[in-house]
Amino acid sequence: MKGRSCRVCLMPWLALALSVPAGFTWAKDAVPEALTCPVEERIESLDRAATVERRCYGVRGHAVVTIAAVDLTDPRIGFRGTPAGQSPTHEFDAALTSEFARSIDALLAINAGYFEPFDSGTHGNPSYPQAGDPVNVMGQHVVAGTTVSDNRISTPRFRLRVDGAFCATRNTVTIVRGTCDDSVDVAIGAGPLLMLNGEAPPFARFDARFALKRAPRSVLALNADRSGLWLIVVDGRQPGYSEGVNLPELVDLLKSIGATDALNLDGGGSAVLVGPGGRLLSRPIQERIPGRERVVANHLAVVLTDE
Repeated sequence: MKGRSCRVCLMPWLALALSVPAGFTWAKDAVPEALTCPVEERIESLDRAATVERRCYGVRGHAVVTIAAVDLTDPRIGFRGTPAGQSPTHEFDAALTSEFARSIDALLAINAGYFEPFDSGTHGNPSYPQAGDPVNVMGQHVVAGTTVSDNRISTPRFRLRVDGAFCATRNTVTIVRGTCDDSVDVAIGAGPLLMLNGEAPPFARFDARFALKRAPRSVLALNADRSGLWLIVVDGRQPGYSEGVNLPELVDLLKSIGATDALNLDGGGSAVLVGPGGRLLSRPIQERIPGRERVVANHLAVVLTDE
């Protein structure tokens, strides 16, 4: 791909555009700058209801983006969240997103909310959590209609960030301010809300490190009529491969694909998107090692149910 602009390397997958689920619109000029793209840009079909696009997004330095598009009009689509853990004092037993996906035969899975305790393992201490370690989620988590984590948040910075939730009952999905009601099958609390009803809020309340520094990001997004869902991961912190994006740039990306509602999830080293069999679709980074996946507290999976 060396020496070719992203506009040129978009061409191989344009022929596959007809495989995108109904209800989705793709911007005609999704890459605003001519850049050298370090990946093969293409769309892969996972099922008649789901595709995965890998491409670059130009923001004064490339960002590698993985976008899974799910057709919510397909009655087979359903959602699963991480079950409660075994600890009497904590909500979850930490696990890799890929392991969670394999355990339930998921079509797609993405990391979900913020959590504690946590240590990145990049400052001389062992990383925490490891698989099976007890952790708590900072925000709402409902699985199979049962609340595992309510919206009580112990850490001020997470109280500031967590302002929305993803709510799903079978293939009916909304993204809301605050929390989901008690009737939903699955709920994931996170934030900040990136878009709601087509409007993006200002991010002035956040410090520049969180809002304006480019970083890996994970996002859930819906189109206007809620017929389509995107699970999006932007790789980052990998010089020469992908810098990541800041929150304003992320909103621009969401607008370019036609999203009207979007919820930011835990990012950084937690950001990962996996496909069937737990296959990594994005390129996470943990302990400064590209391609290494972080153990996290909770996850969201797209599954296929009986029609």
